[in-house]
Amino acid sequence: MKRLIAGLAIGLLLGWAFFVGATVVHSPGAGGGGLILGAGAVIQCDIGDTAALPCYTWDTDEDTGMFNIALGEIGLTTDGVQRLSIDATDLVVTVPMRGPDGTLAAPAYSFSTETGAGFYRTVTDLRIASGGVDRLTIGGTRVVFTGSVNTQGFIEFGVAQDIELRRVDASRLALSDGDSFVPLTAGSGSLGSATVGEWATLFLADGTTTLQFGLAQDVTLGRASATELVLSGGDSFIPTTAGSGSLGSAAAEWANLFLGDGVATLQFGLAQDVTLGRASATALQLSGGDSFIPATAGTGDLGSTAAEWNDLFLGDAGRVVLGAAQDVILGRDAANVLGLRNGVTAQEFNIYNSDSGANDEYARFSWAVTANIFRFGTETAGTGVLRDLLLERGVGDIADAIYMLAGDVRIYAGSSQAASFVSTGIRGPVDNTNDLGTSAIRWRVAYLFRTSNENLAPAALAGGVTTIAVTTDVHTVDCDAGGNTIATITGGLEGQRLTLIFVDASCTLTDTAPPVGANQLSLSAAFTSSAEDTMTLVFNGTGWLEVARAVN
Repeated sequence: MKRLIAGLAIGLLLGWAFFVGATVVHSPGAGGGGLILGAGAVIQCDIGDTAALPCYTWDTDEDTGMFNIALGEIGLTTDGVQRLSIDATDLVVTVPMRGPDGTLAAPAYSFSTETGAGFYRTVTDLRIASGGVDRLTIGGTRVVFTGSVNTQGFIEFGVAQDIELRRVDASRLALSDGDSFVPLTAGSGSLGSATVGEWATLFLADGTTTLQFGLAQDVTLGRASATELVLSGGDSFIPTTAGSGSLGSAAAEWANLFLGDGVATLQFGLAQDVTLGRASATALQLSGGDSFIPATAGTGDLGSTAAEWNDLFLGDAGRVVLGAAQDVILGRDAANVLGLRNGVTAQEFNIYNSDSGANDEYARFSWAVTANIFRFGTETAGTGVLRDLLLERGVGDIADAIYMLAGDVRIYAGSSQAASFVSTGIRGPVDNTNDLGTSAIRWRVAYLFRTSNENLAPAALAGGVTTIAVTTDVHTVDCDAGGNTIATITGGLEGQRLTLIFVDASCTLTDTAPPVGANQLSLSAAFTSSAEDTMTLVFNGTGWLEVARAVN
């Protein structure tokens, strides 16, 4: 029936074509023939054909052809099933589309205005080209981009899209929460490179965030507090090779190094033969026999002017050795004994009052000034002043001391000056106050070239005065014109002999009956003076006894 209808349709078509002047040519062929239409001829089908019964078809394959899907839309069908549709906006294909492999220069799928941009296939890859350059390669296991990849959204990975990489801001990328960068195999891969791809900063959060090292993750570096990192227990920083690497630098020093109690130590040397460790709560300990030695002789300090050491403890044989030639040695001689020594070389010790280099003033204790003589005293250099020297018992006042001044050596006993040694002799501090010996402790023999008495000028007595105060062994007495009766003489010492020389006839000495009273006179008879008369008396510890008189 369909063929009948088709035949009628063709017949009508031919008739119509003849009527309108179109040319219809039927050309026999393998399919039974064909039609050739003249200029202006049109072949039309009625609306209503389907994918199963297309209008334009073949006699042996009537469900394969072209049909009208709707107004403005045509379709291609095979085996009664729509395979392609075309309308004003879309071309929709329901079966795979295949073309030639193409090349980089002539992609299989390209564009009318740019034939060098499109898709093509190699033996292993699907590639997208533009401008004659491969931009994207999709292989069996990889996608390769040439140039930049820009996205306004994010990139998701995995069948479940459970890993997400997205842009945070102008300078940051972010992985979805909990995602990680993991190398393909353990112990492989790097973040950054050793040449031109170093990372600037690595930021880790608080809490349990750590850096894990080793296939077994047995070394952990994490945050202990706001300013502290912590290594897992027993972990160590170790350089790649022995004797290499530094902690800090000359321009970026560490502030503090904290080590624990017990076996925590600093080990030095390839053989670790020098050890610095904690001895107690406040003490460091070097391993036996180790020493602190500066890099070069005469350099380096222990402590500073702002940070002094508190105590220095040395053993019995310990010494303080000074000088490039080690010629000053301070050490322990015995229990509680400090020695300054250097073999048979005489030593000297100086204590400075001024050390300016131009006006030095110091005290010197020396065996070196004069051979085999120990000397101590004050010294000067430059314009320094030669200072006084005081040897005393007790500090704070001059008591029980020898005080050496310029041209005057003074001896003090019990806070009082006892004697003064000057270039002209020995003298007391004031007139008639000091003694040589006592009644119980006497000098045995005094060898004198001569004796001298001072104050021989007449002692002028005021009217009514009855007492003479002696200051020497010889006194010249000038009585008042109205006369003086002398009953007592003060200032005497036991055993002292006193000679009175009178200058006038106005003096009377009172005789006291025995026993003589304090400072009184016991004479052979009362005595009245005349000019140049003398009276010699001796003091018995209580009063004065007459020895001799002379009326001249």
